Amino acid sequence: MRIYLSYPLSIDGINESSKERSKLSETEFLTFMKVDNELKEEEIVFDGSNIKCMNYIANQFKKSKKNSLDLGKNNLKPIIKAFKDKKID
Repeated sequence: MRIYLSYPLSIDGINESSKERSKLSETEFLTFMKVDNELKEEEIVFDGSNIKCMNYIANQFKKSKKNSLDLGKNNLKPIIKAFKDKKID
């Protein structure tokens, strides 16, 4: 699980810390991602502005689950590499 923040497309906050940049965020995304030892991927992304709506959450589980990583691809690279290395051994 990871929270991603989107920012306005500008250079204003480029030199600020992540804590300072978080004040500039426009949208939060709550992302659940998984890679298993067979390298099967799953990802579900929730828009933070709708997170209290149970119908939205149910709909995301039913219709928006992906069988590939999008937002989480970079964060799970070490896990994917470890599983690939283990398969080679």
